[in-house]
Amino acid sequence: MVQLTKRGEHFARTNNVLFDDVYPANVLEGLHHLVAALELPEARIRDDRKAIVAFGLTRLLRNRARLAREWQSHSAIRTERITRPIFIVGINRTGTTFLHRRLNQDPQFWAAKRYEMNEPVMPDHISLGAAFTKSDPRWTHYADVLKALDLARRFSGIHRAAWSGRRLYAPAVVLLLLD
Repeated sequence: MVQLTKRGEHFARTNNVLFDDVYPANVLEGLHHLVAALELPEARIRDDRKAIVAFGLTRLLRNRARLAREWQSHSAIRTERITRPIFIVGINRTGTTFLHRRLNQDPQFWAAKRYEMNEPVMPDHISLGAAFTKSDPRWTHYADVLKALDLARRFSGIHRAAWSGRRLYAPAVVLLLLD
């Protein structure tokens, strides 16, 4: 937990936001409980997977600080009205992904793409004109992360899987990097 707090302090500092604004007490308390639960033997996290968990938590801390900087820099974000949001909640294999994709095809809806959920803020050196286009660097980063995790090989024990361009194909499992 100490390492994660230090990383949070670093992310707040590098994004010119106040640590207490980005990570209020309730967020730190939740993070503390999560880390404590992950460290229990009952969590059954293999030693070779702990770095992946730490990477994910670090990414979330970084994204929170970067989003705080965006809100601070672009105050209009806070005043944007969202009316009647739709939340799709369900368990595996119940059609939630299909429903999400169908709704996203309708211009009256907007849904975050996978790479946007992974990297919600554009890098500083990239123009906003590149956002949501094929030149958006976030999808490349996301593809690199998925390849580094070697998902095609990991899925192969369950499903036949292979990379093709920007997608990981597996029967019943399709991770679309641009959708």
